Amino acid sequence: MRISLNTIITASKIRNNDGYGYATERMLHSLKSLNYEVTENDGSSDVGLVFNQPQHARWFGEQYRIMYHPWESTLMMPDWPGIMNNAHEVWTPSPIIAKWYKEYNEVNVPIHVYEHGVDPEWETKTRKLGDKVRFLHVGGEAHRKGMAETLKAFRAAFNGSADVELTMKLGAPGFNLAHHSNVQTISGKVPFKELVQLHHDRHVFVYPSWGEGFGLNPIQAMATGMPTICTAAWAPYERFLDPNLALDSTLVESPWQQHHPGKLFQPDFDDLVDKLRYIVDNYDECHSFAQETAPKIHREYDWDSLTHETFSKLEKRLCSKN
Repeated sequence: MRISLNTIITASKIRNNDGYGYATERMLHSLKSLNYEVTENDGSSDVGLVFNQPQHARWFGEQYRIMYHPWESTLMMPDWPGIMNNAHEVWTPSPIIAKWYKEYNEVNVPIHVYEHGVDPEWETKTRKLGDKVRFLHVGGEAHRKGMAETLKAFRAAFNGSADVELTMKLGAPGFNLAHHSNVQTISGKVPFKELVQLHHDRHVFVYPSWGEGFGLNPIQAMATGMPTICTAAWAPYERFLDPNLALDSTLVESPWQQHHPGKLFQPDFDDLVDKLRYIVDNYDECHSFAQETAPKIHREYDWDSLTHETFSKLEKRLCSKN
């Protein structure tokens, strides 16, 4: 089967500053390792796959059209459902987003879930506490990713205690939060190996996000054997979250209607504060859970396995139509 990537993120020019680019690169790598022929903007291919926001969709010839799109809130932009309904199928990395596409946005073509994977480079590492419990938040400056909630809850939980430290890995160069006690800021892009090492050198990952199309950051942290505080309601991998660290939330009207219309999961602030304190008092227990869970994540979220399963099912559907 020949697959054409009909998108501004192409095999030759992949964005490297966001989840779209990362997931495109990993999907391409898996498809090629599974012996699929991948081209770009090719009307003679069997399948045309757009992995991007719907306004960038382009279709060529008579190919079978797939719109692959992650999203974070219950509603999409007004013109997106119509574009998606011009595809033969819609794919998304998250079961809850697939549900929202159908229930809230009237996407009436078949919807399938193709989750993202975890690279083996996110290897599991045992952690030992030293003089401090070191927390880590990674997620850029998008409001929904919980940077403000993380910082506020950290201050409320520990009130400047010398026994804890928070590292905020931010995307924008020059962004600085150094005026906050026990808070370290790393801004701008860092090499991949350094990013993995940053996770290995910290004890706890904190991610009170309001919504994710999949949520690469927390599952990568979990794959390293890192105890992770994460909003549970949107997570496709909720079954792997430590029940003591799975963050409560409420589905509410989005505060950012221009960018994320409809509703999002608002993390429970008091629960976040409680869980920050809980893990300091119960670190060994939480660390043991994370270490036991990490190998299961690597097995179930292997990129090649996920890609093989998804495209094998696609081939069967195409064969049944002929």
